[in-house]
Amino acid sequence: MTEEAAAGPLTGIAATLADSSASFAQIAARHFADDAWPLFYLHLATSVELLGKAALAKTNPVYISGGDFDSLLHLTGNGRRARAPEFVAAVKTIAASESFKRLPQVVDGYRAHGKLIDTLFDRRNGVAHAGTLVRGQEDAILGEVGRYVGPLLDHLGRTAEQHWGTAAALVAEHAERRRDEIEASYQQRVASARLRYEAWVATVGEAALPAILATREPDGPESDFSAFPVECPACGHLGLLHGEAEADWEADWDVADGEAFFAGMYVNGISLSGHGFECSVCRLALDEDELALAGLDSRVFTDDDFDADRAYRHFRDQEDDYVDY
Repeated sequence: MTEEAAAGPLTGIAATLADSSASFAQIAARHFADDAWPLFYLHLATSVELLGKAALAKTNPVYISGGDFDSLLHLTGNGRRARAPEFVAAVKTIAASESFKRLPQVVDGYRAHGKLIDTLFDRRNGVAHAGTLVRGQEDAILGEVGRYVGPLLDHLGRTAEQHWGTAAALVAEHAERRRDEIEASYQQRVASARLRYEAWVATVGEAALPAILATREPDGPESDFSAFPVECPACGHLGLLHGEAEADWEADWDVADGEAFFAGMYVNGISLSGHGFECSVCRLALDEDELALAGLDSRVFTDDDFDADRAYRHFRDQEDDYVDY
């Protein structure tokens, strides 16, 4: 449990959201046991969405606001000043997809949601908006949710038993099974890639290897910094880590007439939240679920790894509110 989570009990909107999330989680677990799959998807996805918003709201309720001023007034305890005094009618919050984008910057140890969390929301939407039920992988989905919510519960100071109730042991069992599946898949992919690499080297010969590697290994990040060269865990050569890039801006100071003055901003580093990895040498491919096992779920690159001027121009243009003073 983090120091922030241990600082005190939840209060206000964060507590309301976390309590509601727990209620939906426990109802979802009962529907899982009863094979009531439409209700399982509806309640489990709602639980995950509410828990993510609770984690954001614990840090600051403003972080879940949909943006209008009435919502901000209600979320900051000033609802009496809102034009629409009814909380439920007035407050608009962010979508689950936006929560997923914001949580890594708020929750220590946050593990990015994997494909099965996306599947959960897709199936919830199918049931809610089209009355269509898609089946399959329910055990894995429940286990993936159990894995995903762990850091959120730690951040909120809640235990798995408080969240899942009597289903905590069931969810823990499925989460452990899901972890084993991911690890087995990762080990199998790496082993197969190593065998392919060894067979390929034997075919091309050591003498020709450097020239061929020069055509297969990346020589730098992608133009939009969405992928960076990193060492492949199978063959040791360079592959590409794909992900979502975020710039680390630093103030640029200069000196004139003995006085320091602010001269603008520059990109000191780039953080990449990994979405996938691929190596063109041994043909290893890893998805989001397997990146953590390879230590590639996130990386921070320094200005030795990219062209600082190009990074400045790219990220400046990406940020609508960037001001170069």
